[in-house]
Amino acid sequence: MKLPTMLVAAIALLVFACNASEKPPLVPTSPSTRPTCDAIDRACDPHEDEGGLAKECHDLAEAAATDEAACVQRKAECLAACPPKS
Repeated sequence: MKLPTMLVAAIALLVFACNASEKPPLVPTSPSTRPTCDAIDRACDPHEDEGGLAKECHDLAEAAATDEAACVQRKAECLAACPPKS
């Protein structure tokens, strides 16, 4: 009678150990609440070292205190200051 109980316990332990070692996904699964800020951040990140408006926009977009409305208000200006690099 002890053998089936021990077998079930061993299997349960194995299943738990395998699930515990799974790593979280690299990509967030929840949608961003600040998509415009994220777009500005991605566009201006390569330009951050240039200073000026590019750095200002990058810092604005990365700041946790910045809300989506602030990014929407400055989107055109920031994206113009941070064109794609080739």
